[in-house]
This record gives sequence, C-alpha cells and structure tokens, in this order.
Amino acid sequence: MPSMTSPWKHPKTGVYYFRRAVPADIRGALGRGREIKRSLKTKSPSEAKRLIVPHIAETDDLFSLARLRSGNDDNIALTVKDAAVIAARWYERMKDEIDKRGGDVGLVSRVESPDGHVYFEEISFHLAITGSDMLDPSPSQVDKLACQLSEFIDEQLRLEALNVPRGTDQYRWLAREFSHHLFELESLCLARLNSNWSYRPAESIAHQPLSIEVAGVRSPDNPTAKTNGRLLSEVLRSYRTSEDIKSGGELSRAKTLDGYESHFKRLIEVIGDIPIDKVEPRHISHYRDTLLQLPKTKSKDVRTLSIKEQIAYGKVNGCPLLSPATVKNALKQVATVFNYALEMELIERNPAERVKKPTAKRVTEATELERGYTEDELTRIFSHPIFNDPTAHRRYGWASYWVPIICRYTGARLNEIAQLHKADVKQNDGVYYLNICRGEGRSVKSDSSVRHVPIHKHLVELGFLDFVTESKSGRLFPEIPLDKYGKASTKFSPWWGEIVREQGVNPKAPSHEFRHTVKTELRGLGVPDSVSDRITGHSAKGEGGRYGSVSLVNREEVIDRLIYLKLEKIYLP
Repeated sequence: MPSMTSPWKHPKTGVYYFRRAVPADIRGALGRGREIKRSLKTKSPSEAKRLIVPHIAETDDLFSLARLRSGNDDNIALTVKDAAVIAARWYERMKDEIDKRGGDVGLVSRVESPDGHVYFEEISFHLAITGSDMLDPSPSQVDKLACQLSEFIDEQLRLEALNVPRGTDQYRWLAREFSHHLFELESLCLARLNSNWSYRPAESIAHQPLSIEVAGVRSPDNPTAKTNGRLLSEVLRSYRTSEDIKSGGELSRAKTLDGYESHFKRLIEVIGDIPIDKVEPRHISHYRDTLLQLPKTKSKDVRTLSIKEQIAYGKVNGCPLLSPATVKNALKQVATVFNYALEMELIERNPAERVKKPTAKRVTEATELERGYTEDELTRIFSHPIFNDPTAHRRYGWASYWVPIICRYTGARLNEIAQLHKADVKQNDGVYYLNICRGEGRSVKSDSSVRHVPIHKHLVELGFLDFVTESKSGRLFPEIPLDKYGKASTKFSPWWGEIVREQGVNPKAPSHEFRHTVKTELRGLGVPDSVSDRITGHSAKGEGGRYGSVSLVNREEVIDRLIYLKLEKIYLP
C-alpha cells in the first residue's frame, strides 16, 4: 500500500490517485472496504501533491468519527433545542472561517453562463428542501436533506464528541437547524466575496449549554460537561478589550496583541471553543504537538487551509516545520491569556504552566553560535551598485543607501533607523548623534532601547549630515512605507535580505546581523559590554550594570573605532 501522503500514479493512464488503507478496527463502522481510492484527475505530480491535501484531512476526520461511533454504543439523547445549539456552534465556527478566507469557503460558487455572465450560486440551491417546504417536510425529505448536509453535521458532532446515528429523529432535527444557518452563512459569504465588510451576520444561541451539559451526563473526557465557564473565544475578546484600554491604542502594542490573538485563535481551532474552566494541560499538550507538525510558511494559500490540511500539505511537500522555539513562544503567548483569566477568577490555575515546552535542537558545532558579518562579507555586501553608483536604481530612494550603512555603524535595529525623524539627528558638545526614542509614530523594543547613538565619522564623510539638512521635516526616510502598525521595517527588511543574498551572503537574519557584527567587533576592541550595551540598546547585565552611565563623548570614541566600509562618497546635495 502506498504512503497515505504520496499520490499514487496509475501505471497505465499516468493519472494520479489518492489511496489510503482503512484501518481494520473501523471498517464496520465506516461501512467501507479495505481502501479508499479517489482520482485526483491530473497527470502533474506537483498538482497531485496539492490536490491530495484535502483528501488526507477528510479521511482523518472520517476515521476519527468512525472510531467515535464504534467506541460509543450508548447514544446520547438530544432535545430539539440541543440540535439548534449544536447547529449554532457550527454557524459561529463557520462565521470566523468565512471572515478569515474572505467568503471563499465553498458555500458559494462563482459560475459563468454560456453568454459570459458571471454570477454566484449557493449550495442551498441544490438542497432537497427549501423555503416553505421546510414547514412540514416528510421524513424521507429530511433524510435526503440530512445526507446532503452530513459533512457539516458529522464534523460538528465530532467536535462535540457526540454520537447521533443517521436516520434518527435527532439527526433530522440537526439537518433542519443546520439548513437554517446555511442560508445565513451564504449571505455572509456573498457579502465578503463582494468586499462588503460592513455586513454583520445575525447572533446565535451558540453560547447556551446543551441539556446533557447541564445535567452533567457527558463522559469525564468531554471538556464541556458541568461548567459555568465562559467560552475561550469570549475570554479572548475580553482580554483584547482590556489590553487595548491599557495600551491606549499604541500601534506597537497592537501588533503584539494581534500576535497573541492569532495564537489563541489557533488554539481554539485545534481544541475547540470550549469553556475556559474545562481546559486542561492535556489540551495544551495536544495544541503543542499539533503546532510541531505544522509547516513553516507564510504562504496565504497554505495558512488559509484548515489545521489538518496544513499538516497534510507539509507532509506531502516535505516542508520544514515550525521550530521548537516558535512553538515555545506560541505557548508563552497562549499562557498570557490564561493568566488574564486567572486574574479575572475565571479559572483556578493556568493549564499552560504545567505543559512541557519543546526543546530546541542542540548545537553540535561552534560555528552555529557565530553570528554577524565577517569583514569579507561586509565588503561583498557593500560592493552592490546601490552603494557605489549614484545612478543605480534604489527601491526606497536614498533610504536604500543610508539605512544599511547606519545600521552597520550603530548596531541599531532596522526599525529604529527606518523610523527616524529629521529632528532625531542632533548635536551636543560637538558630537552628532541619533536620538532613538518613542513617540510620534516611533516605537522601541524596551526602555533600554531609548538612547543617543553617536554618528560614525565615516557617515559624516559620506555626506549623511548634508542629506539630513536637505531633507524635509518629519520622517527622515519617507520613501519607506509604513505597515498598519506604523512600522517602517516590514517592507524594507525582505528587500534588504534580497540585496544581501544577491551578493552571495546568506545570513540567518540579514538586518539583525549588523547588531551581532557591532557587538563582536567592539568586544574584539576590548570595549566592555556595559559600554557597548548603551550603544546597541541592550539591557544592562545585573544590578551593577544599571548604575552609572557612559558619556556621549566616550560612546563616540568607541563607535569611531569600528572598521571603515570600503565606500567613497556618492551623495551630492
């Protein structure tokens, strides 16, 4: 049997197929033979790898549901209202997915008629019952409707850990309730597909408990039994509101909070939107193990897939996975929201605290610890035409020239330099310096990052002060676009990475390497870290390091000892 993650090529036709063996223990519950086989309808190996992904995720769900059914013979009795609540929970989950994908979730299809007219067609158009027929349908009509909606119903039942056999009244109730919400979801899809983001879908009763939850008849493994806790999504909204109030709308904090929110939403996607007081360490462990299987990619095509589809995509395409460090950071951010819940007395303990963090790969060679550019690499990088030819194309104007050179001579973070204002270039006691500060659209990583950094004499020789004089007030490098958080490094950083790699240098973090370079070089010159930290903005080491200061003159003397770049003046005011 071929690997479940590898498309199988038919030896005669050349067409690729998805093939997966059905485990022996669930064949009876699944009602299938020994194998699931589907044509991918392509002869292209790369296309087959893309098309096989949803089949892997779908059969994972199919097998899980079959195991649930085969291992749970005592079917739980649902009420009509329970069916409505379960359908509402599916509705809320789909609402989030629709917004995330801009309406493209398969509920509405784009159709072109023979005369070239383009229109949208909803899947409800093909349902067995619609409109007034829903008021008094026959059992056979509802059974047909249930069959058409079974993919949605079964998936939600799996998330609820419920076993409701098809052909029962309970399953028919579910079908009718799901169909009602389907029409609402289709309206939302149409709005988003037409870029209508002001449309607000109706509220639902998803937050209400099921009768079996109130009675506490679910198994101990079911996290929603006997709870008065708020759902994870509700706690996340409260946390975000609280933090937004405390931050006063500061853009740099908004970016951090968006990251926390993104990780917590992914947690909800993995373990379900369950009451927060029922989240246990095992749920967080499951989340951790899931993250460790996800592919490391920024591709929107991949990131908009479901979690299971992303995992399948990574396996099929041999993608590198999220690093242990990334997963550890995700757990840390998730734990922050649980700490808020602890503070609000919604939980008695933080379930993330007891979960073992993933261990980073051990270093095997000393070279793995060496960071920063060598003198030869600096020479190669700065031999690029943008630093030597006045007529060379510069994507971001003279910012393309000055920002990297300043980073090299200061060890500053890229955004600290890219966000500078003209007024941030100052002079005191005959020393020209950069005022790296907060405010007026500028942000820094920490308090220690606020500092005065003397301007290297080579920058003066290259004409930097002339450039500043000729600049208009406001941002010193207005050619660099700002992202939605007001950061100037978002667009500049990947461009700089391209320039560095063009020169045959492949560092881990092209912009950040300058900080390592300056720190290493200053240590080589015998400069204490207590002095270099005041230049690079690193936090002081130990209590003693926070006492005293380093004069601007002393900092200038240190910076001017940095090795000159092999550059001649090309900037002319």
